Amino acid sequence: MMEKENVQGSHIYYEPTDKCFWAAFYNLARHNAYLTIAHINSFVNSKKGINNDDKVLDIIDDWSKFDNDLLMGARLNKLILKHFPFLKAPLYQLAKRKTRKQQGKEQQDYEKKGDEDPEVIQEAIANAFKMANVRKTLHAFLKQLEDLRNHFSHYNYNSPAKKMEVKFDDGFCNKLYYVFDAALQMVKDDNRMNPEINMQTDFEHLVRLGRNRKIPNTFKYNFTNSDGTINNNGLLFFVSLFLEKRDAIWMQKKIKGFKGGTENYMRMTNEVFCRNRMVIPKLRLETDYDNHQLMFDMLNELVRCPLSLYKRLKQEDQDKFRVPIEFLDEDNEADNPYQENANSDENPTEETDPLKNTLVRHQHRFPYFVLRYFDLNEVFKQLRFQINLGCYHFSIYDKTIGERTEKRHLTRTLFGFDRLQNFSVKLQPEHWKNMVKHLDTEESSDKPYLSDAMPHYQIENEKIGIHFLKTDTEKKETVWPSLEVEEVSSNRNKYKSEKNLTADAFLSTHELLPMMFYYQLLSSEEKTRAAAGDKVQGVLQSYRKKIFDIYDDFANGTINSMQKLDERLAKDNLLRGNMPQQMLAILEHQEPDMEQKAKEKLDRLITETKKRIGKLEDQFKQKVRIGKRRADLPKVGSIADWLVNDMMRFQPAKRNADNTGVPDSKANSTEYRLLQEALAFYSAYKDRLEPYFRQVNLIGGTNPHPFLHRVDWKKCNHLLSFYHDYLEAKEQYLSHLSPADWQKHQHFLLLKVRKDIQNEKKDWKKSLVAGWKNGFNLPRGLFTESIKTWFSTDADKVQITDTKLFENRVGLIAKLIPLYYDKVYNDKPQPFYQYPFNINDRYKPEDTRKRFTAASSKLWNEKKMLYKNAQPDSSDKIEYPQYLDFLSWKKLERELRMLRNQDMMVWLMCKDLFAQCTVEGVEFADLKLSQLEVDVNVQDNLNVLNNVSSMILPLSVYPSDAQGNVLRNSKPLHTVYVQENNTKLLKQGNFKSLLKDRRLNGLFSFIAAEGEDLQQHPLTKNRLEYELSIYQTMRISVFEQTLQLEKAILTRNKTLCGNNFNNLLNSWSEHRTDKKTLQPDIDFLIAVRNAFSHNQYPMSTNTVMQGIEKFNIQTPKLEEKDGLGIASQLAKKTKDAASRLQNIINGGTN
Repeated sequence: MMEKENVQGSHIYYEPTDKCFWAAFYNLARHNAYLTIAHINSFVNSKKGINNDDKVLDIIDDWSKFDNDLLMGARLNKLILKHFPFLKAPLYQLAKRKTRKQQGKEQQDYEKKGDEDPEVIQEAIANAFKMANVRKTLHAFLKQLEDLRNHFSHYNYNSPAKKMEVKFDDGFCNKLYYVFDAALQMVKDDNRMNPEINMQTDFEHLVRLGRNRKIPNTFKYNFTNSDGTINNNGLLFFVSLFLEKRDAIWMQKKIKGFKGGTENYMRMTNEVFCRNRMVIPKLRLETDYDNHQLMFDMLNELVRCPLSLYKRLKQEDQDKFRVPIEFLDEDNEADNPYQENANSDENPTEETDPLKNTLVRHQHRFPYFVLRYFDLNEVFKQLRFQINLGCYHFSIYDKTIGERTEKRHLTRTLFGFDRLQNFSVKLQPEHWKNMVKHLDTEESSDKPYLSDAMPHYQIENEKIGIHFLKTDTEKKETVWPSLEVEEVSSNRNKYKSEKNLTADAFLSTHELLPMMFYYQLLSSEEKTRAAAGDKVQGVLQSYRKKIFDIYDDFANGTINSMQKLDERLAKDNLLRGNMPQQMLAILEHQEPDMEQKAKEKLDRLITETKKRIGKLEDQFKQKVRIGKRRADLPKVGSIADWLVNDMMRFQPAKRNADNTGVPDSKANSTEYRLLQEALAFYSAYKDRLEPYFRQVNLIGGTNPHPFLHRVDWKKCNHLLSFYHDYLEAKEQYLSHLSPADWQKHQHFLLLKVRKDIQNEKKDWKKSLVAGWKNGFNLPRGLFTESIKTWFSTDADKVQITDTKLFENRVGLIAKLIPLYYDKVYNDKPQPFYQYPFNINDRYKPEDTRKRFTAASSKLWNEKKMLYKNAQPDSSDKIEYPQYLDFLSWKKLERELRMLRNQDMMVWLMCKDLFAQCTVEGVEFADLKLSQLEVDVNVQDNLNVLNNVSSMILPLSVYPSDAQGNVLRNSKPLHTVYVQENNTKLLKQGNFKSLLKDRRLNGLFSFIAAEGEDLQQHPLTKNRLEYELSIYQTMRISVFEQTLQLEKAILTRNKTLCGNNFNNLLNSWSEHRTDKKTLQPDIDFLIAVRNAFSHNQYPMSTNTVMQGIEKFNIQTPKLEEKDGLGIASQLAKKTKDAASRLQNIINGGTN
């Protein structure tokens, strides 16, 4: 191997001429690209499958057919940009250059001044991400990857006259520099809050373009040499785009100039070279979520600082939450299938958070914890929460839309009401399993199907639906929605919905805190969880019944005055605020001033429109910097969505003579989606807009849009110009409307009109009440009276001396929770709530304005009293920064009070689970919330997640096909158990991620399983990591041997083609008399090289692998540092087989 030593003579490093090194990782990169392209291909209706790495470019060419398929093309575009985010920078920069070129020499003046012409920015933003451009740029990157892979993987890939040096294709180096610049900006953003990083000195060697747009002398990382050949920098940066971070960092440590990592500027270099990379789809581990995992989930949340507080802390306190970065940690991109807000491929996420290595809360998870706790512990016998089970495509048929035939899907989101764990895949009814289809088959048939979705709590607008089962012994099958459809025409079906699976009421997620508090109060005296749960459930049922009874009495005339309503409310212990405003207005005989309401609504609409115009115009004046977290790129998808929604709002519905709506007078769901996507890709599909507008009656017909005809969409070159013109037309239209004509414009004003005014039917009250009951929202403050009653009857348990505390309902629960927690548990919230924080933080003020104070300080009380009696006028507030600071502080105090109370309830849930969940080395009995030490740098602290614990996870081994694809639907060969003895609970996520490594299925097939109880003899994580580390080195060794073998064959046989290793060996041996003798070595070399090229181990079931000694897990012969010995054996036998063949070539005849 062409190894070289550095000047100290202690380390190996590689150069571009060391083909075996680059071959190993360019093959891995191409395989990662194949996995990602195959993953994307499964989400679109591509009839052309992909089962081999070298077919990647063919698939991308095949995607061109989606240029005319609007919906599928839009989906494809989103998926490409999600999985290949580095394409955004070259796409935008190339679009900007093209726009400047088209606009002529005048643009040169802007460039010299360093300014950006708004028209150039507008055009570039609009045209950068066209589907054809995205696909073309992706093709260019993957073609370059293929070319470099072929060059390094073979001794002589093309003609013998081809030079050994490699160059980038014309113009490609500039594309790569654009990606590099974006990566630099990302790393800067990631470390902007890191006090150890200097934004100047630690990055100056990486800045490629100075303010004068020239390359500064300090820039050290050109990608090519003076003669145009690619150097180490270019090869490393390019291949890292397609590698996981772990592999990219491993490579860097083998290349001169990247080995160091002790200084900050070195670490920043390492980060920049692997920051802006492909998002490789992750494998998922199938595990059951239980109380043990819920407990650790909640503990993990409790030691994290709320983001709003973290941003205001002093630097030394922020450092306490910063976990030391370990470059070889697994990326934080692995999917968490149990996270309540998990993202899917249909919902691309933002770039990695700069606080990913900081213990900061990124989500509001308290509702999820409460609901999960109730379900896992079966607290309620009949109360169930609404679960989203995915989308049911119950009717699929052809429909002509905009002069084209499109597939129309009639869909229904299915909901169930049961404990979340009862909707697992294992418990799906057989007919449900047969209907579930992955996205790669969703368009291939007109048969109804279910999307493959993960069940989750349906929390929308901070509310969740609840349902009361008739009995607590209902059969499990009844909780799954019916999939039955009835045919209404030759090609259309109608879904038969079930009334028993609709929400009885909707509960605000803000009520989950008092709900859990009341449950904890009851649990302290009830013998079982279910007994406490019955009383909590009873409160909800009681409120619903009492309010529904009042509704019914209002409908039948029993309650016909405010006096009777007040008497009834007092009897039922309810408030006026629990009743609908419409009821109160009717009983009070209030005559609403509809003209004044219309004027206020029109003024709000005009103000909102002007703000949108101003924001859009400001955006065009700002410099776009791809890579920044807020790159100032308008979100065309959101704009298109808003436009279609606004068009539908302002378009009146067509009505019959009896004032009933005419079917199909406005857009259906499919037409809505097509119009949305056509607007999102305006430049490519502008010609479809007019047919779509006419199809849905936005123009022409009897119910057109009132001002869309004023927008000349044919002259608009892109969505942003159309959006701007639409807003101006809207402002002009609204400005000329008279509030007196509110009834004519009620379809978009959406004013609340009393039914007794506009409805002359005798049963108008009944229809009004039916509307109140449908989608009924339970009132706030449900548990206040029950909690007050508990404290009044159990006052001896909690001694409260302040008798005035119970006089005011408002804020009562927020005051009682800490009081109860302190009295009963002698405990307080986490210490970080007492850290001093900056109270002058409204507009990121200078350090001189920062003023730190602790929560509930004397200053807080002074400020409250000051502004309570002397608030500035609304016109003076903006010019009164002290008051704005106080408002910001007040908002923070309110949020922190809620979070403290929620944390105390989460801790009580944890204490309940401590009894049934044990953790090695952790004593929970006397542990208090106030003792949770959050400083990650303190040794032996009381942060539970810093404790070391043992963990064992199973991994099943499956057979594979001839191409190496794992057949996970087949019966497992055996199951291997992997144990980690010395991992902090905080780092156990990395352990789970390790077991997602695609190499493990083949590797574990070499573990002897015959007659062994593998569960009694788990494999240690350390041994596994040693094996995978050895694999990295052996990967290079294997390519070294195969390249030398290719050289020997082609030197003696110049007529053979060296473009395919398999064909080369078989062509060379085809006419030899000793072919049968040579074939085992040839087959072995092909199998090993193929496996290592695909980042896998070969399967032990392959007959050519019978000479590899399996690892005996019960009586291992190797030390732990030697791993399992499989990669070493494969590399040694590769060398032996290659040597035997080379001896024959060099000493024999052809």
